[in-house]
Amino acid sequence: MVVSNECSVFCKIILTEEQTFAILRTNKCSENIFVEFWRFTMRKKITFTLIMIFFTALFITLFIISEPAIASFSGEKEKVIICVEIKEGDTLWKIAEQYYTDDYKTMNLYIREIKKCNGITEHIKVGQKILIPHYITT
Repeated sequence: MVVSNECSVFCKIILTEEQTFAILRTNKCSENIFVEFWRFTMRKKITFTLIMIFFTALFITLFIISEPAIASFSGEKEKVIICVEIKEGDTLWKIAEQYYTDDYKTMNLYIREIKKCNGITEHIKVGQKILIPHYITT
């Protein structure tokens, strides 16, 4: 009688807690079926985790990219010019605060645009008329 040193492979089906079937391999060379089951389960968990990370990153990227497009569809904004007469106690900053919108990044940028539109520096005079750019939703 000839005895072979090779291990023959058998397949076993195990019912997991989730009521799914997993085909695991074991052999006559004392390979532990629980080690194989653990490896199989870990591969599933790692694969699932990597897929979830990929889709989460994809979702976040698409959200960041689409944010400006969503904002542009929320309402058309039109730039209008308003003529304002300077009164006693008015400053460029106070006037800018009245008409400032989030379309400008900062108040300083808005004041800079007002100065540029009117060709003025910091000093304004009572009775002077200045043009104020302003965005309105149409």
